[in-house]
Amino acid sequence: MIRRLLKRALKKNEIIDLEPTPSTQSAPVQESFEDATNPIPAPERGPCAGLWKTPMVHVNGALTTCCLDEGLANKLGNLRTHSLETLWNGETITAWRHAHIEGRYDESGPLCGICNWQSAGLLDPQEAREWLKNNPKK
Repeated sequence: MIRRLLKRALKKNEIIDLEPTPSTQSAPVQESFEDATNPIPAPERGPCAGLWKTPMVHVNGALTTCCLDEGLANKLGNLRTHSLETLWNGETITAWRHAHIEGRYDESGPLCGICNWQSAGLLDPQEAREWLKNNPKK
């Protein structure tokens, strides 16, 4: 039904794949139980896919790393003065990506340490290894 609605809304004959890919799937939400003596552990946190896959541009041209960053705490710069390539591959985000891969979330952008991290999903481990190979720590 959703596919029919999308096809009609887009007025195209193509079908949009609505199935999530492994790198965009959110981690399962931790269930809560009344029995606090037997809690279910939270899923292990890994690097957020947002730092690699979802540059967010605000109407004023500000570029941030996160769809939840309405206050621009993780602002990388502004597209009116710098290119997306320069900002998205710059020193700041490269350092934040290294920190994320190493589990140092408090050092990877002002919002990352307090984020629920499940919004953007996890970066695929193979993609993280490939990125590290191409971006060794200085």
